[in-house]
Amino acid sequence: AVMAGTGAAVQGASPATEIVAGAPLDITFSGLTANTEYDLYCATAGGVRTRKFDFATSGFLRQPAAHGTATGDKFAVSVITRIDEHIRCIVSAAGSVPADFSAAWDVAGAVSEGAAPAGSAAKAGEPHIASFTGLQPNTEYDVYCATAGGVISNRLSFSTS
Repeated sequence: AVMAGTGAAVQGASPATEIVAGAPLDITFSGLTANTEYDLYCATAGGVRTRKFDFATSGFLRQPAAHGTATGDKFAVSVITRIDEHIRCIVSAAGSVPADFSAAWDVAGAVSEGAAPAGSAAKAGEPHIASFTGLQPNTEYDVYCATAGGVISNRLSFSTS
């Protein structure tokens, strides 16, 4: 099934390719789903199959969660990404949803409140902290994070004190 690129569990298959012994080969798979973990196998026409290689597409292993307590005009959020990639988080007025990826990625967009941190590199599987300042006390907000790969997180709602 690996060499044929068929079977119920196959999500994507590369075309059969001639390779040169010892030479690196780049293979691109299209049509994979964002924020998903996959297993990869390769095989030769002679029936030799590789070990399983685990990988993931852009997205969040852990959705945004409060990092400490919102106090006064400050709030921090923690996320964990599936792969090493740049992410950006924004705070918006409660109930306002980013229209699309670019609205979540663009801190200068109309939905941003307070001083949002610039996009920064997140390490796969490790907590990444984004801190916000300049928020209004006693106000309800929503946080969204976005990956450079185009995945928008779930909403995290919070209130400042």
